[in-house]
Amino acid sequence: MTDPRNAYLETQISTATPQKLRLMLIEGGIRKAQAVCDHWEHGRQEDGLQSLHHCQAIAQELYAGIRDDGSPLVQQVFAIYGFVIKELIEAELDLDAARVTGVLNVLQEERQTWQELCQTMPEAPVARDSYSATSQEVVAPQRVDAGNYSTGYFAPHMSSSFAPTASSGFSLEG
Repeated sequence: MTDPRNAYLETQISTATPQKLRLMLIEGGIRKAQAVCDHWEHGRQEDGLQSLHHCQAIAQELYAGIRDDGSPLVQQVFAIYGFVIKELIEAELDLDAARVTGVLNVLQEERQTWQELCQTMPEAPVARDSYSATSQEVVAPQRVDAGNYSTGYFAPHMSSSFAPTASSGFSLEG
């Protein structure tokens, strides 16, 4: 028997626009980051680490899903998600809930941005040329205000050899 919640989620994913899919990932990252803090606050380190690993996987997917067109805005978005990934790694190494809380703040700001984008652009983007006619990618919203993030630190753009992908996993080496 199929779980109704899973069936609903599968339908949501299969019918979502690219911008809505990205928003769903961000919301998943927020839920997992909140779970980390809750588990650690109640002394459940292993449960917290499991949620942290899920949050890391989501952050890596968000990073890998950025289409690099070389624009300053895209470089800013790379820096934001590079920072998120770095903070989650540091949080795992130090079991530091404060770092996870910082990531949570960034993801909440991102959620607000993508919610606005989904309201402004509820349909899939229209292709500009024949090459992008099959593409369902959304590069980034037109508004990213780095000054809103409380930490003030943004990692430089990661090189493509370091960029995590869903297929390669994430490594601290290289």
